[in-house]
Amino acid sequence: MPNIQFTEQELEELANKLADKLFLKLKERLNQEGELLTLEQACDYLKCNKGWLYKKVQQKEIPFIKIGKYLRFRKKELDKWMK
Repeated sequence: MPNIQFTEQELEELANKLADKLFLKLKERLNQEGELLTLEQACDYLKCNKGWLYKKVQQKEIPFIKIGKYLRFRKKELDKWMK
């Protein structure tokens, strides 16, 4: 196997190109799956307060996802849930 060496600048350029491609792929996927709302945005959209929404999440009565420690809500899922 050949020994390939890169300069620091070349590595940085490769990392930036990879990050740009990953960002575009993630953005495409999020657009396909629907807009993600924060807790505050979901409260505005549903016209409710945070306490009510937290309670619905805790009781698993409303669709949500967790990204790390953060709650997110798909607008499409909230629309289905309201019907």
